[in-house]
Amino acid sequence: MKKLTYEFIKSEFENENYQLLSDDYINARIKLDYICPKGHRHSITWNRFQSGRRCWYCANEKLSERQKGKGNSMYGVHLCGEKNPNWKDGISLDRKEYRKQYHLDHKEKYNEFMKQRYQNNKERENKRGREYYQNSLEKCKEYMKQYAKNNPDKACANSAKHRAAKRNQTPANASMSEINKIYSICAYMNSISINCKWHIDHIKPLDKGGLHHQDNLQILDAIANIKKSNKYEIIGQEG
Repeated sequence: MKKLTYEFIKSEFENENYQLLSDDYINARIKLDYICPKGHRHSITWNRFQSGRRCWYCANEKLSERQKGKGNSMYGVHLCGEKNPNWKDGISLDRKEYRKQYHLDHKEKYNEFMKQRYQNNKERENKRGREYYQNSLEKCKEYMKQYAKNNPDKACANSAKHRAAKRNQTPANASMSEINKIYSICAYMNSISINCKWHIDHIKPLDKGGLHHQDNLQILDAIANIKKSNKYEIIGQEG
């Protein structure tokens, strides 16, 4: 499994014009000393840095300037917590927007980091995911229901991918972009069809040893797919 290296962490700091002072990287929860572009010296964990947090002093200077402009300070003492309209649930709205924008601006890098973190901590991340699901069952079900409604092609593709992964039936040469394209075409056909519904069918069914591969997928009308069931056959659509 790949682990985060000191060189990678250092390059990420330098990309933001931060000077990393710490000589080594132990884990994502140990603080790293740095000097920010404005010359402030402080420390931060890698978890907080990659989530969008930056220099504590700079953040407070910006916040102070905003509060002064909005008239939310009195005699130099700034309101905080519930009394400050710019805070919600203990989080500064300014910082929340900054983190959101940072993730949008560094989406690929952030996704790669999260993927790497999952690979390095599979057991812990899976346990945390299961606990969250059990503790927020109704919320998760409602989210998945709404997601499937808004993204039928992706929901079907993810479901098929999950079933194939459980059976270890997704070959190395499978192209997920081609597979997703087939599901997108099927979703579009359903969106413009009035008296017909379309399904994605595995020509050789997964439970018969078929592969989750673009060459093993076909689009069938719902009646033909139900009639085919788990038989191994290619059904041509009349054009």
